[in-house]
Amino acid sequence: MDAPAAATSGHALVVSGERQQHALDDALRLVEDPGERVDAGRVLEDPDMLPWKPATAAALHIGPSRSRWWLRVDLHNTDDLPRERVVVIHHPTLDDARFALLCEGGYSDAALSGDSLPFSARPLPDRQPAFAFVMPPHERCTLVMAITSADTVHFPLSLFDRTSYGVQQQRDYLLRGLGLGMQALVVVLGLLAALATRRLVPAHFSLVVISQALVVVVLSDLGYEFIWGELPRLQKILAPLAIGIAWWLTADFSLRLLPAGALPPSGRTALQASWLAALLLAMLQAMLPDTLHLSLLVVVVALGMLLLLAMTLGTVLVAGARAGVVAAAITAVAVATLVEAGGLLGLGMPQLPYLVALHAGLLCWALLVAGGLPRQYPERRKQPMADQEINRRVAERTRELASTVAQLRSTNRELDQLAVTDSLTGTFNRRFMDNTLARRAADDGQGPLSFILFDIDHFKQVNDRHGHQAGDRVLRAVADCVQQQLRDDQDILCRYGGEEFAVILPDTDLEGAMAVAEKIRTAVAGVEIPCAPGNTLRVTVSLGVSTLRGGADPAFLVGSADRALYDAKRTGRNRWHAAG
Repeated sequence: MDAPAAATSGHALVVSGERQQHALDDALRLVEDPGERVDAGRVLEDPDMLPWKPATAAALHIGPSRSRWWLRVDLHNTDDLPRERVVVIHHPTLDDARFALLCEGGYSDAALSGDSLPFSARPLPDRQPAFAFVMPPHERCTLVMAITSADTVHFPLSLFDRTSYGVQQQRDYLLRGLGLGMQALVVVLGLLAALATRRLVPAHFSLVVISQALVVVVLSDLGYEFIWGELPRLQKILAPLAIGIAWWLTADFSLRLLPAGALPPSGRTALQASWLAALLLAMLQAMLPDTLHLSLLVVVVALGMLLLLAMTLGTVLVAGARAGVVAAAITAVAVATLVEAGGLLGLGMPQLPYLVALHAGLLCWALLVAGGLPRQYPERRKQPMADQEINRRVAERTRELASTVAQLRSTNRELDQLAVTDSLTGTFNRRFMDNTLARRAADDGQGPLSFILFDIDHFKQVNDRHGHQAGDRVLRAVADCVQQQLRDDQDILCRYGGEEFAVILPDTDLEGAMAVAEKIRTAVAGVEIPCAPGNTLRVTVSLGVSTLRGGADPAFLVGSADRALYDAKRTGRNRWHAAG
């Protein structure tokens, strides 16, 4: 256990016995060197050239600083044997820590540590700056340290014997490993819940916890020690980015857990502004490390946490116990962040071991939120298997019903088409012709409407000589030929019955209809129709033409064309006549 105070001999801390563990606060003296004006080589040769001052509790936690700090501890080995000791600075993110031991008998030793070195180049395999040395028996020595950092500057020191130092390291790694292990467990549970429920909320929660764990790994130098130890520059890039991203994700997810109606829009906007500012400052610090950038980043995160805490407490007053678990989680992480931020800024906050408050607050947040998610999102709980099966069957039946409805619609369209189509020739039938004529005659706003009625000359002889199959081919050939003579988007060809066909000519006067009739007659007369292997036949048509007159009805139009057709057949066939 740590002694409450180091035993001293004059101004020197007494080194004696095999086991020794002391905090060096009471024996420490220091000097601030702004701009590094003092030559380091001269100090190491003659430490007394500096105006050393006793360190106070506040002086051990400076915060952001652009100065070089000189530390001094006088030691006295009162034993008859040499004693090996290890001095540790309990702040792992110091850039540069230079150690030198100067003894009265002429013995000296020196080492360099800090984040500016690859981990393998450190004098001791420790994530914190540490220096092992041996004091000769009955010797007075001065331990001098020079510290610079673009990060915050803190230097609580401890002196250990080798055994105590090993125990302290094991305990430190055990505590941090347990904390990170619990965070990893929460992450795994969140991802499993996301897979089981197929919801994004548990996965979002796991992402937030991962960002929080990354902050601990980076700021505690565990990642530097075990992952990227040969890339010290990467540590300076990751640290601010991890802080900015973790603040953004944690605050955003916490807000999503709170009842939306209880939060003022202005508060949300202010928090979003703090996220953006933190991310920008984090990127700036990663590119251009500077104590000012880091201080601003810490201040922005701290102010954002204060705002989040205030909004949370206000929500509890409005929403009552429903927001209690979330409020407890946010309070834990906010208080821990504020304590850690105050320490990093050197504001005299309660001094706890480095990152203990922050790690504890983040862990409490993760555990409380993980426990409160089912109550905050009851609709996102895992559905019972029976409900899932019902939903699956309903979805299948819905798809089947939609497919059946589509098939019925297609069938109905086909039936509607068949109801107005002649199955042999593919033209419209008599029913469609009657409906169309009645609709056009009833519309006074339409233009002139003409009508042609024609039949195939001597069609009975075709059936008698060549058979009914040849007659069917003739009907189809004539229909196809006539269709080609008509306007696709206006004129309508119908089978009137037997070998008779009708043509409806919208917006066509009598003169235009007669021209169409002649065109049809000529085209049909020129068609060769196969009737037997190697044989063809030709047919002609006779046509009657009429035009709808004012006050007349469709029956008059058809009757007039029928009489004109009779006149064409009576006068020799293969001709057309127009109704007078």
